[in-house]
Amino acid sequence: MHIQHAVIEDLTYRFHHPSVIDIKMGSRTWYPGATEEYIKKCLDKDKETTSALLGFRISGMQVYDTTTKTTWKADKKWCKVLNAEGARLALKRFVSTNPFSETDPDGLLASLIYGGPECVLSQLIELKA
Repeated sequence: MHIQHAVIEDLTYRFHHPSVIDIKMGSRTWYPGATEEYIKKCLDKDKETTSALLGFRISGMQVYDTTTKTTWKADKKWCKVLNAEGARLALKRFVSTNPFSETDPDGLLASLIYGGPECVLSQLIELKA
């Protein structure tokens, strides 16, 4: 069987201190034509993350704090143990001017990133329609 794969490139190479988030979207995390064994493996993995509950999971995240001039990068374990509240907090932390705050990120950049007619949330709603 020939399986096609997406070619991924580094879209951040032009930026000096990019903040990026890797979100796996969708509640079906296996490819069409996958074996039953592979599907079961994916379903088991989905139960351990927010994929089954929320329809997405955060697989990676890196944020740059302009105040401290340092970067924080989530490790695999941090991403894997996120529950629904943790995912909400991570999404808020990603769009905050204080991204190093684990409990009280300000979310001040949310409307620039997630809101407005050309932003992420509007595009997702349009795709779903």
